[in-house]
Amino acid sequence: MQDFLSKELPLMLITILISVLSVILLIRFVPAFQPKASVVSFDVLKLANAQRKLSLASSLDPNTDILIQLRRVGSKTQQIISEVAGPNTIVVVKQAVVSRANVPDITDEVLKKLDLPTNVQSADYDTPSQLNGLPNPAKIASKLDSLLVKPEETANKDSGIIPE
Repeated sequence: MQDFLSKELPLMLITILISVLSVILLIRFVPAFQPKASVVSFDVLKLANAQRKLSLASSLDPNTDILIQLRRVGSKTQQIISEVAGPNTIVVVKQAVVSRANVPDITDEVLKKLDLPTNVQSADYDTPSQLNGLPNPAKIASKLDSLLVKPEETANKDSGIIPE
């Protein structure tokens, strides 16, 4: 038995070492064995509106320094977004996502960790005719068209020249 161990043990140890190194190299360098990155979205408009709401509420309280609060939020935002998103996660701006079916939104979690209000408005993606309560851009354009003076109208009124 001792003769077997003295001859075969080094060969078994070398085989185990090569196997372990192979697995480590496969996991590290072969893309098929690497964990897939997930994608989450973050709403920057909602963050900006939450910061505005915080500064407005802080401006009403004379004991609060608005700049210190906003600087704290600004310096921690990227760190907290990364923390909430987790490792191997790509964070995209929510306004840039076309198909939001499988893209979770982490905005409210980040706002809570930053001690910002979560009950603020952002762009309404479900109704393309309105963003944040703004009127439909097509209606604005038609109103502007009706306000514009056409060249033939000004030529008739001002110079008395009849357009061709």
